[in-house]
Amino acid sequence: MTTMFQTTDSDLATYLFARSFSLLQVWKIGDLTAFVFPAAAELSARAYYQGACVPAKNLLHAARQLNSIQRKTVNAYASA
Repeated sequence: MTTMFQTTDSDLATYLFARSFSLLQVWKIGDLTAFVFPAAAELSARAYYQGACVPAKNLLHAARQLNSIQRKTVNAYASA
């Protein structure tokens, strides 16, 4: 059984974060950023691809937060 759900799709990651799934880790893989969530996020990921919605306010707030986290990860990766 998987304990994590991982995606490099930043739009999906934003949606999952807006749905209040905990962001467990962020990894930089070449030019891609991988976002890691609990395994339970997989069902919501399927719903996202079927057109599920979240309130715009939640989505925009999550986008700003993930953008900040992603910048910090890139900076940490570059200085390592």
